[in-house]
Amino acid sequence: MQRWVTNDLAGYLIETGGTTDSGGEWTLLSLPAINSTGDPLWPEKFPIELLLEQREVMGEQYFSAMFQQIPVDIQDRIFQDPKYAEPPAGIKLHAYFDPAFGGSDFCSIAIGGTKQENDDTLAYIVRGEIWKSHIDKMYDRVEKICRDMNVTTITIETNQAQVLIAHELRKRGLTVREKNNTSNKHIRIMNFLKVPWSKIRFSKMVQQEFINQILSYNPVTGHDDAPDASAGLMQVLGLGSPDLSKRFDYLKVLTRRIIW
Repeated sequence: MQRWVTNDLAGYLIETGGTTDSGGEWTLLSLPAINSTGDPLWPEKFPIELLLEQREVMGEQYFSAMFQQIPVDIQDRIFQDPKYAEPPAGIKLHAYFDPAFGGSDFCSIAIGGTKQENDDTLAYIVRGEIWKSHIDKMYDRVEKICRDMNVTTITIETNQAQVLIAHELRKRGLTVREKNNTSNKHIRIMNFLKVPWSKIRFSKMVQQEFINQILSYNPVTGHDDAPDASAGLMQVLGLGSPDLSKRFDYLKVLTRRIIW
């Protein structure tokens, strides 16, 4: 079914009846034109080059609804259609990983690097994934992704017990940095993802669900794992600006003084 909004008929049935993966009564069959690894569903008929050109012409909302079976609701969006390009050879790749311990949260990882082009610096996100899994499988998946992509360093958000995850990945031979984020998440996303958005390029290897979670993001959205990991990666790569956070912190102080 062609899907335009999350609460269409398919969305309603999934929400109220569930799918067999979660013990529900529905079997969810989704055949996106471009799968999660960036490969076309029917390459002989619709090669990846044609699909990427179609996505560029149509825009992300229409392409997602018509070809990916993933709705991106028609609304004022913070993030406009992304730009797609493959990274130049030889760029050094870094990863940002935001782990989850179950529940409704997703594990999310963003991998990319920068390249100076003319008088500007472009950032390339070459891999982006969100998923839910048991913690043991999470270690294996992150290690495999980082080794496959020849990642130089992986930064892990360690606000709580995630320090144990950093320790485990170090034992597996990965170069791990820890990042304790205490600032407001929405401001951080605006700071380090919205500000440099025009300078970011996405590879076809980036998972479609990852991109759609970014495009559907707003401050009250249910899931913000993909935009949060992407913002973390941009911060690691040196893009974005901390000025907005400073103004936000000052505004909080000023508001407290006015209230008191």
